[in-house]
Parts: sequence; structure tokens; C-alpha cells
Amino acid sequence: MATQTLMTAEQFDQLPLEDGRRWELLDGELIEMASATPEHNHIAGKLNARLFVFLETHPFGVAIPDTEFATGADRRQQPDVAVLSPEAWRRLDRKRVPVIEMPLIAIEVVSPSESAIKLNRKIKAYIEAGVKEVWTIYPDTKQIYVFGSQTVRHYDAGQILETPLLPGFSLAVSDLLP
Repeated sequence: MATQTLMTAEQFDQLPLEDGRRWELLDGELIEMASATPEHNHIAGKLNARLFVFLETHPFGVAIPDTEFATGADRRQQPDVAVLSPEAWRRLDRKRVPVIEMPLIAIEVVSPSESAIKLNRKIKAYIEAGVKEVWTIYPDTKQIYVFGSQTVRHYDAGQILETPLLPGFSLAVSDLLP
């Protein structure tokens, strides 16, 4: 039986930052994130751009890509896109990671290699940390799931994603996942 060595958040925070390599810490487990594909980056970038434009004219928050958050004592997570409230944006130190302010929304573009078990652990960790919604985007099946603390909403091609956290924002699934 293999044994697993767990890492503390303090140990994780001391790891050198390396270009091209992404790590997350989930319940003390060091998880190396695979390099994102061009499709993955295109979807995340497109969504971040849509949110950025919307939030420039609506005072509901700020969208930022690929930023590390301290989602617990032994957790460091890096959503593809995060939406922070205006209050959280004002309070955070914009030159340091991990960010201790929790996003309103954490968005993950799901890679085919990502296991359901790992993804469910990540969603649970976000929700436990106080993230109001976690959006999981599945490029291959053209579906989006929105997880809240007590709810799950599902969107297919032809449907429009809306959220009470961003009144007036809407996104056609087929626009994001043609």
C-alpha cells in the first residue's frame, strides 16, 4: 500500500513559483495541474473577456484569471476564472498570492483528463470556503454546471446561463462552446 505525504499550506507557500507549472493543494495533497490546451485557454479567455466587459459597466465585481486562492488551512486552489465582489477586490493585496478573499464565483474549464473524484473535491472545497457558485464547463459535451451550496443548475447548448450574483449578465452556452 502506497503512503501519501501531506503538505501544509505554509510548506506549499514556500514552493518556488515556476513558469509553465501549476500546482494546487487540496486537503494537504499536492496536485500538479496539467498544462492547459489551446481550447481550454480559449474558452477561459473568452469567458473572462465577457465577464470583464460586463463588470466594467455593472458594479458587481471584478473577473480575474488563473489566481491562487487560500480556500482553507490546507487548500490552495487556482480557478481558471474567478469573480470577486467589489468589497473583496478593495480589501485584497493585489500583489500577493495566495488571495485570502474568496471569490463570489469560481470557474473551472474541465479537462478530459480530470477525474470526477478530484473535480468533486475541488467543488466541495470552494463551497466550504464560502464561494457562492462554482461553474464547471465541459467543452467536449458542451455543458455547464453551476454548483451552489444547496443547488446544482445544468445548462446545455441552446440555453442561457444567468446568475443572481450578476444581475443582467447572460451567456448563451452555444456562444462559449460552439
